Amino acid sequence: MGQCNLLIDRHVHKNGGTTLRHIFQSMPSQCRYYGGWRGLVHKTWLQILNDTVGDASGQARWACIEAHYPLMEDLLPQIRLARHMASCRAVLILRYRDPTEMYFSFFKWDVAGRQRQRQVRVCHFTGKTREQA
Repeated sequence: MGQCNLLIDRHVHKNGGTTLRHIFQSMPSQCRYYGGWRGLVHKTWLQILNDTVGDASGQARWACIEAHYPLMEDLLPQIRLARHMASCRAVLILRYRDPTEMYFSFFKWDVAGRQRQRQVRVCHFTGKTREQA
């Protein structure tokens, strides 16, 4: 049986996650990518471990997992269990940046993008009426 290696990116918006996703996807022979919500919702940890440990080549395989924030908290106990059950090596990645830069980038990406597309005003995000804003 091959060695199990889990590389788990704790994806936080506007901190380089898309770049890391492209890196994961660019090396399919070394990294079996399970992405974001869809990749993890439709795959169980057992399936990921079987894919990784049961690799016919017998070589060490990496399961490269993109775990978004709300999903990550549910995965931590499963990661710990996988390390013990399948003797998996698990590497967690978390990137962060200056909060002011991150919030400004998030605003430009999400809020301003929504405003451009739908003419949504900031008051729609705060729950305040125009008169209160």
